[in-house]
Amino acid sequence: MDFYGGNVLQLLNIEVFSGNEPAPWIRRFFGADRGSRPSILYLLLLGPHFGSVEEFEKYAASETSPQVPKASRKPPSDNVFQKHRDVLLNLIESCKVTCRGDLFKQAPGTYDFFMRFDKEFFQSHVAKAIGTSLKARERVDWATIDTSMAVKLEAIFSFEYSKETKPLFLTRTGALKACEIFQKYRCGPSRFPKVEMVITKHLESRESFYRRRLNWAIIEMTKTRTPISANKLRRVADLREEILHSNRDFIISTANDKGGKIDARTFRTWR
Repeated sequence: MDFYGGNVLQLLNIEVFSGNEPAPWIRRFFGADRGSRPSILYLLLLGPHFGSVEEFEKYAASETSPQVPKASRKPPSDNVFQKHRDVLLNLIESCKVTCRGDLFKQAPGTYDFFMRFDKEFFQSHVAKAIGTSLKARERVDWATIDTSMAVKLEAIFSFEYSKETKPLFLTRTGALKACEIFQKYRCGPSRFPKVEMVITKHLESRESFYRRRLNWAIIEMTKTRTPISANKLRRVADLREEILHSNRDFIISTANDKGGKIDARTFRTWR
């Protein structure tokens, strides 16, 4: 035990004491299930408090020990209470906290403090926040949101299908996320009939997207007078070769319409 203990922990820059008490993380370490923690960690932590492992085991077996008297814990000061209450009230005011889970995500330290020392204050104010949130939800004008989001979706589809840059495949989820309505739509799709109408009208199939991407790639190659071979077209369009095979007639027809030069060694031999 002389080799391990306080000196090694100090060398590793690990705080062992907080004032005259063991650091909080040490108490949590021994309070939790050991699991697969290495024995070396236990030896390092036992060193500052006990002369040997046997001494620690005797202490653990009995509830009291003269070597490590229990220090009386002082309750948090008024300033600490006020600090955490201010954090909670500010988060509620900014609508970032409307339930217990919100505070746990936004300020886990403050959540832990309330659960241990100030649960009544926490529960009363969060209950008010939940009530305010529910009233706000009742006042939401879903029809107006549906109309505005439908217009926004129309613009997103129109831009995607008319742009001259490389086409992208718009899925239902991708379109909803693009107009920042995905979460609201997922929670209540029946509130958005106009949005659903726009999506149903404009959503394209995979085959339609492949042809749109091939058409764009053929135009790009025609601009640079690059002979349209299967290998080059596959790289420009960023599509698998089997997709080119299944769209052979479309590729040849489009290339002829756009004035592109077909490499006779490839497409004309495909059947």
